[in-house]
Amino acid sequence: MKRGARTSFLWPLVPAALLGAGLLGAGLAEAQIALSKLTLAGKQVQSVNLYGAEYASQETLSALLNVSRDGGLLRVTGLGHTLLLPIDEDQQRATTDFNTVQLDTRRVQARAATLINGNVYLPLDTLARGLGAKYEPGNFRVAAPTLQGSAAAPARTPTVWCWT
Repeated sequence: MKRGARTSFLWPLVPAALLGAGLLGAGLAEAQIALSKLTLAGKQVQSVNLYGAEYASQETLSALLNVSRDGGLLRVTGLGHTLLLPIDEDQQRATTDFNTVQLDTRRVQARAATLINGNVYLPLDTLARGLGAKYEPGNFRVAAPTLQGSAAAPARTPTVWCWT
């Protein structure tokens, strides 16, 4: 038997085997991401469960918060607070609390933002902690607004002018 004849019958199986292994690997990598529903400040939106942590996209949160990206860092402002979150491209590591985030002036260990299919996703539990919101899986409620201070002058008795 010729050397080329023996390996030639295996050649059509090699691309199929590689494709199957690639699909299996991709399936395992994507197995930890699940779409879910989230009530965000009274509106039903889509969220993502990533390794047990719930994340919402930057576009979804932009209706409630101002989110801007500066390289590998996100600045989230809204509800009287400013948060700085690193963007960790390793999705599994981003869901751990080994990341340092800044909530107003405090630096704490919490989940980081991450990229999913090129889009930025933010951890809802970290946002709630920094914004003073109430969070439980599937429900993100902002705190009721309160009057922090008033710039109005105290009420005075109006001066009445009489012309005679």
